[in-house]
Amino acid sequence: AAGPRFLAWNARGHVAMFRDQQRMEAHHAEGQPQRFSDSLGLNMAAISESACCLAAGAGAGGGSSQLLIRPVERWEKTVLSASMGAADEAVEAVACGSDFVAALTSKRLLRLYGLSGLPLGVLSVAGDSVALAARGPLLLAVTREAGAAPPADADDEADDALEYRLLDVRGRSQRMAGRLPLSP
Repeated sequence: AAGPRFLAWNARGHVAMFRDQQRMEAHHAEGQPQRFSDSLGLNMAAISESACCLAAGAGAGGGSSQLLIRPVERWEKTVLSASMGAADEAVEAVACGSDFVAALTSKRLLRLYGLSGLPLGVLSVAGDSVALAARGPLLLAVTREAGAAPPADADDEADDALEYRLLDVRGRSQRMAGRLPLSP
């Protein structure tokens, strides 16, 4: 039997996938592990002090992309599912903050949700998704610069032009934005 594949790991806990058993486990730093089945083909996750979010990207599990939110305080209740909009919109990155969940999608949208799954906002991003990270009320979104194509292969010497946005989700403001400096 194959061991677990870790989808998220930080000081708040970790999320592990047991593909051969079609099972997921979320372990918060304090408390018992939560086990649940995976019939959607979940392939990405994030964990914070107040929630765990999981997503199935494009083509995962043979269906459309899905985003699931599991608040820590409501493990006994039904898992909350957040709407993605168009059927061909796929989740490409996820992050959880203290009171929100975020998803970058294939339609170049940054979707923000409350822990109940209620949409908080939708922001357009200029380029393709690269990464999301969150802590407390802050969200860092990294995308390719507008018009920048991904490298053709791993040996490509061309620089990846990336840009970032640091958002205060609770305050509904953008704290910083710009080009992300990368070393060769």
